Amino acid sequence: MEIELVITLLIMAAIIVPLVAAYMVQKLRHRFMVPEGFAGLLYHHGKFVAQLATGRHIRWGRGFTASVQDVRRALLAVTGQEILTSDNVSLKANLSVSYEIADPMKAFSSRMPVGLPSASLMITPPGGFGLYVKRAS
Repeated sequence: MEIELVITLLIMAAIIVPLVAAYMVQKLRHRFMVPEGFAGLLYHHGKFVAQLATGRHIRWGRGFTASVQDVRRALLAVTGQEILTSDNVSLKANLSVSYEIADPMKAFSSRMPVGLPSASLMITPPGGFGLYVKRAS
């Protein structure tokens, strides 16, 4: 009688222990995948911890989240803007800007709304001119 009870308890433990272990692994193991051309920002309980490079990342613990941001070179085009000069001559201007995000942490961790321009923007290409854009209040 006692042997049957011990065997039953061992069988129950053999079933319950792996289920509890699998549940704990699922809760404590976080997998993050960062594709090519993107940057991952790792947060622990809402605070920035590290920047993740391209590839697969695993973190153990609670409260980890990741944000995957596009850092590939992009083209912003503004076409057909009519500009009237002081001597009443109409000029039509087209503007193309190619940009690439150099520091994703600075670009995406601010709490400002996303959009160009967010407050003010200074674009200075290497060896080129400076363009200052400020949002109208």
